Amino acid sequence: MKLSRSYMGHIILLTAAFIWGGIMISGCSNSTANLSENIQGEKVVDAQKGREFSSLSVYPNGEELLFVEVDEKRLHSKVLRYNSKSGSLQHYNFPDEAYVYLQAKMSPSGKYIVMTRIPRLFSDYEAKMPNAMESAEIAIMKADGTDFKVLKLSPGFKHNAIVSNDDSKVAYWRGSLRPSHSKTLANRLDLWEVDLKTGADTLFAGPFEFFECGQMQYLPGNGEILATALAPRVQGTKYLNKYNWSSVYKISRGQTNVPDPILTEFKSANYPVTDRAGNLYFRGERPGTSLFKKTPQGEIKQWEMTAEFVNIISSGVAPDGSYVVFIYSYYGKGPSLRGVGMLDTKTSQWGTLSIPPWDSSSPIAVKE
Repeated sequence: MKLSRSYMGHIILLTAAFIWGGIMISGCSNSTANLSENIQGEKVVDAQKGREFSSLSVYPNGEELLFVEVDEKRLHSKVLRYNSKSGSLQHYNFPDEAYVYLQAKMSPSGKYIVMTRIPRLFSDYEAKMPNAMESAEIAIMKADGTDFKVLKLSPGFKHNAIVSNDDSKVAYWRGSLRPSHSKTLANRLDLWEVDLKTGADTLFAGPFEFFECGQMQYLPGNGEILATALAPRVQGTKYLNKYNWSSVYKISRGQTNVPDPILTEFKSANYPVTDRAGNLYFRGERPGTSLFKKTPQGEIKQWEMTAEFVNIISSGVAPDGSYVVFIYSYYGKGPSLRGVGMLDTKTSQWGTLSIPPWDSSSPIAVKE
């Protein structure tokens, strides 16, 4: 497939360097004051330069964030829990240090955390990453660190696991690894789903064989998933132009016909997430690069983004819709230089959140 334009910043490119990215935010909240108060303005916070954040989620209390940070050498990672009210930072202390955790996402109920991990790599990341991703595992635990377990799944590439609204299932992207020296690690990506009670691991819908994949979210009722994805069944530029380069899909369980993208009235729509009222938030162009809110009634609100924030890696929204929070790459600096940004939708104020260094965090014991 030949794509005629760059999609960096529009979707999660599954390169060895970029695989650390990708988030989904969920939960429920009636308080956003503390996050809003911590906005540092539009200037980049120097303490965050060079940090590799991913997988940001919001706790149900609206005051705490869950995310992953990987160190510069990619030998260690921390699943971090940040309290915006107290400014305190905690990390989950896993007993087995043989793995690096790439992603961790809070369930909408706030009861569980689902994680993707790979064996730790000590050298030759680009060369060894395909084998590591073939050995990727999905683990789940309660939010207090208890009942940790690794799901029994077939070997293969796995990415961006999420928990259903009723905590009964886990959905994730599964794909085929590409030959060495390819520009991306995997393609032919489809949604799979694990029943946590029976252990059954089945195709959620399709197969559709998307070329790229990104963040996703179970919609109310758990029968549909809102997903970021690109080009099903090796569709090229003609297909992408037809749908205005939208990479937003609603996919129903058991669906076999290839879905059409939604939000095609906006150029390059991506990174969708919904709040509790069913409002849809996403990044797109109309005409400038902006964040949008689309209500169930079709009303549109637009916040134009400054140049600093246009290269979003993933995004999420407070369940009451009062703020949008996202991880972004510093403009022109590459994917490894990341910060945490926020839009207060009530005041239309943009800013960054200053996250303490992980060596200041206190441990939360993880137990089986």
